[in-house]
Amino acid sequence: MKNAVSTATPNAALSSSNDRLMELQSRQQLSYEWGAHVQLNMARAFALAKSGGHTGLADALSPQMAATSEQITRVQADLTRRVDTDKVVLYQNGEHETRVFDVPTARVRRIQEIGSR
Repeated sequence: MKNAVSTATPNAALSSSNDRLMELQSRQQLSYEWGAHVQLNMARAFALAKSGGHTGLADALSPQMAATSEQITRVQADLTRRVDTDKVVLYQNGEHETRVFDVPTARVRRIQEIGSR
C-alpha cells in the first residue's frame, strides 16, 4: 500500500499556519533587538564606570544611552502587547538552552506596574 499525502488541508489553514510562523519570527527578531539594545547600554554603563565617571565620556554617552533606552522601552512595549501566553520564559544562550526565568505573565506585568510608580 502506498503512503498517500493528504491534500485535504484547506488553504486557509495553511495561510493561518504561515501567519502564525511569521508572527513568531517577528517576535523573535524583536527579542533579539531588545537584547542588543540592553547589551549596548550595559557596555556603555560599564565603560563609564571603568572611567571613574569621566565627565567628557558621560557627556558623550548620556544622549546615546537615553536614545537607546527609548528604543528598549518601545520594543519591550511592542513585545508585551504581542504576548499570547500565560507564562514568560527566558532562556540563557549556551551549549544547552537553560531556563533562567519562568513566571506567569500576569506577575511580570504586576512587577512592571510597581516598578513604573
